[in-house]
Amino acid sequence: MTQPESVLLDVLGRHLSAVSARSVLTMGLARAHVDMQRPQPGDGRRLLHQIERGVRLYLADREAQDRCLRNVAHLLESHVEGQVEQQSRVSLPVNTEWDIVTVRSAGRSLCQQIGFSASFQVKVATAISELARNIVQYAGTGVIELATLATNPPGIEIVARDRGPGIPHLATVLSGEYRSRTGMGMGLRGTRNLVDQFEIKTAAGQGTEVVVRAFLT
Repeated sequence: MTQPESVLLDVLGRHLSAVSARSVLTMGLARAHVDMQRPQPGDGRRLLHQIERGVRLYLADREAQDRCLRNVAHLLESHVEGQVEQQSRVSLPVNTEWDIVTVRSAGRSLCQQIGFSASFQVKVATAISELARNIVQYAGTGVIELATLATNPPGIEIVARDRGPGIPHLATVLSGEYRSRTGMGMGLRGTRNLVDQFEIKTAAGQGTEVVVRAFLT
């Protein structure tokens, strides 16, 4: 039994018999398909739902049920969701073509954790590649941050940030009316079409920040 499981068992044991507490925890983990050593987004909510079923079965008093579940919810928020946040956010430097491959691979890995289909993983990976390639081509150096979103439905957030020259005539670039020999704007417009949410901030001499989000459908 892992340390988080032991702590959770201890909390349940304050309200239930030792046998009942172990039964509620064991069945909850099995039904929620949760690995407490490697929690994923949404695990805390699913596990709480399953534990609630057991607690309401073994405890007759409604107030006692609610007290127990409040303690369990607090523990899951601190031990499980906090660990997910720590595991599911990564910041990667982007300086070379090889870095584009690295961030693309990291993005696909997070998509797999969330449960994106293979085809959707390709769309997200393509968006990441376009953002990373823009950094290399136009800013020279920057960073891409990847994070899973514990939303309903769950999703992934990609933040591309650089301190490059910025993007002049942004509205024209995004409209598709602007053409350059280097293809400036193609990557941004393509990325916008691949994701659910797209935000961009840019200023001359201060760099560019692009935030995109895609959600499980």
